[in-house]
Amino acid sequence: SRYDLVLAYHVMEHLDRPSSLLERARTMLRPGGHLVLEVPVPDLPHLPLSDKLDSKAGYASLGHTHFFTPDTIKKYLERFHFRLLASYTYPTPLLHGGFLAVKED
Repeated sequence: SRYDLVLAYHVMEHLDRPSSLLERARTMLRPGGHLVLEVPVPDLPHLPLSDKLDSKAGYASLGHTHFFTPDTIKKYLERFHFRLLASYTYPTPLLHGGFLAVKED
């Protein structure tokens, strides 16, 4: 069956192959279905060293195999035929972002 909504909160940054999440979500969603992602999105290259080495969202995070920005998330979504509808960011302790996209067919 196809679903109306797929939620993935703080999943993509832990995957060996983040594109697999988008591939799978695409097959699970009905046409016009929605995908909600939330990931850390700090602009690490431009932050002070202490933030770059943050153990929760920085390069020193042992569980994060990938790092994203709002621009890279948008490119991932477009690559897998999702259209970004809305996004938000909030700092805790480094920037996190949420993204709402719709499956395009």
